[in-house]
Amino acid sequence: MKFAFAFLALVVAVQGRSTGLDAPITAVSLAENPWVVHLRIAYNFGDGQLKSCVGSLINERWVLTSTACVMNLRYAWIRYGAANVNNPELVTETSSSRFNNRVGLIRINSEIEFTPTISPVELATARDELPETGTLCGYGAQEDGSAGETLSCFEFTLSERRHDVFEGTSDVQTTVHDIGAPLVSNGKQIGILVTPAQSGSPALFASVGAYKVWIDFETGFPF
Repeated sequence: MKFAFAFLALVVAVQGRSTGLDAPITAVSLAENPWVVHLRIAYNFGDGQLKSCVGSLINERWVLTSTACVMNLRYAWIRYGAANVNNPELVTETSSSRFNNRVGLIRINSEIEFTPTISPVELATARDELPETGTLCGYGAQEDGSAGETLSCFEFTLSERRHDVFEGTSDVQTTVHDIGAPLVSNGKQIGILVTPAQSGSPALFASVGAYKVWIDFETGFPF
C-alpha cells in the first residue's frame, strides 16, 4: 500500500503546474519532501476569499511560512502529505499564528504524528553559509491564475545574501500562491519564499538562519 501511494504521488506530481513552465520540473516524491504543507487561509479582514500559501512542518506543533500568509489570520487549514491538495494524507484546522517582519508561524492545535510522508525539516542556523543552489516545492497556479493543486519542485540559483534576505533565480516561475514555500538545501531549510520572481527580477527569500533565534523562542525549541 505504501508503495502504491508513493507511486501515485510521483505520477501526479510529474504532470507539473499549468503556468509559468519553461523548464523541466523535478518529479516529486513526498518521502523526499515530507515537510511541505499546503495552506488555505481565511482572514479577519478582506473579501472573504481564502488565500493559498505553502509552509513547512518544523516539529509536531508548528508550521513555518511567510508573514504575508499569517498576518490577520482567522483560520488556517493545513494539508499534510499532499501531492495534490484534494487528496492530502491529513488536514488540521487552527486559528493561532505569530509573525516577525518576514517570517510567520502557525501553531497546530494537536500534535502531528510523523509518517514517511509527514515529517519535519531541519532548520538552518546563522552559522550556515548560503549554498549555491536550493530546491523549492510549491503548488503554483492554474491557467486562469487561480491556485494550483499539484505539488512540484525545482532548483534555484542563490546569490546576494543581505542580513535576513537573499535572492534566487530559476527557469521556473513562482507565483503568489507559492509564498511561504520552503527552500531546502542538503536536508536543511535555508529560506522562505516571500516575493515571487516578477518581470525578470529574482525571487526574494527570508533567511531561516537570520530568524532562527526568534523561531526557537516562539516555538519553545532549545537554544
